[in-house]
Amino acid sequence: MQLDKKTIRTLLLMASFCIVLYWGLQNLDRVGVILNRVWGLMSPFVVGGSLAFISGRTEVSGDMRAQADHLSGEGKTPLLFSRGGRLLGMIAVADAIKPESPQAVRELQNMGIRVVMLTGDNQRTAEAIGRQAGVDQVIAGVLPDGKESVIRSLQSQGKVAMVGDGINDAPALTRADIGIAIGAGTDVAIDAADVV
Repeated sequence: MQLDKKTIRTLLLMASFCIVLYWGLQNLDRVGVILNRVWGLMSPFVVGGSLAFISGRTEVSGDMRAQADHLSGEGKTPLLFSRGGRLLGMIAVADAIKPESPQAVRELQNMGIRVVMLTGDNQRTAEAIGRQAGVDQVIAGVLPDGKESVIRSLQSQGKVAMVGDGINDAPALTRADIGIAIGAGTDVAIDAADVV
């Protein structure tokens, strides 16, 4: 009996599938890891975020961590990207403070007002920006839903004015004794503020 090429390929494929299935049943603990890797390589989704976020999803080398730490020390926010469990790269973004910001902070401090910078940014980046601006205290790494509770905590020390520009600031702007929205901010922040 002679088989054509298509039949031979089909039989080989079926035999290969049976071998893989048998191996899989014997090694169930490894199958999940392999499927995750295969799916990850085929995954069209790129995931981006902070070093802490991406480190929970993929391996980040010591060199890349050192680069991220260096960028944070310069007041930049490192954002890492991965796809399928593979690190693709890193970019850094930065909010440059306006030249008149340190003077404005000093004037507030001269009036006896304690200036606190509240941000979701990482601690190192926030401290670098805080030093440039001359603020009294930096509270960093605060998730959007945590800003409102930080404002509530600060209110135990006295009256609190909050300045914000984003949707993440809206609950904190509402909680503050005086909420001040930046005019170019999101509509939600502007609607939540007392002053625009």
